Amino acid sequence: MAVVLGNLYIALIAAGASEEQATEASEVTSGGQRYFSSIDSKISLMIGMTAFSIVFNFATLLILLTRPT
Repeated sequence: MAVVLGNLYIALIAAGASEEQATEASEVTSGGQRYFSSIDSKISLMIGMTAFSIVFNFATLLILLTRPT
């Protein structure tokens, strides 16, 4: 059985959905939540890699511009 979001399940039951429908909807929603969580972690990694590249390029440019010719 997949992860069920408790608050969503309770709200759906209170709104009149059957137990089967509430369970299925909660499971589908929790799957989407995990999907977006993985995207968020990938974006964080990309931001870190971009920041490293910018700092590295700036340091290289600084070294090239300040060295004697």
